[in-house]
Amino acid sequence: MSLTSQSTQQKFPYPADKVFAKLLEAVPSAGMKIKNQDEILRRLTVSVGMSLFSWGENMTIVVTDVDDKSSIISIDSSLKFSPNIAGMHKHQKNFDKIIYSLSALLK
Repeated sequence: MSLTSQSTQQKFPYPADKVFAKLLEAVPSAGMKIKNQDEILRRLTVSVGMSLFSWGENMTIVVTDVDDKSSIISIDSSLKFSPNIAGMHKHQKNFDKIIYSLSALLK
């Protein structure tokens, strides 16, 4: 991956349908906006707004089954404005916001 786009994954000990339902709550509570959602594919397109050091990010989040009792979320993130060197550190921070928010809602 380049410096302007990154990916991560996180496994959860819950079925994919439950994780996706809670993800729909977790994204707004993390301060992000859902632009598109597909319940069949369990896929979200998310927008992260501008900050002092970033023009924002676009993220795609997909929830997939591992088995009947667990699932994985895959998050791909890219900066809205590629030459934004100051925004490169934001990927991991936003990944963490989503993962921790989702984890708290699943408990």
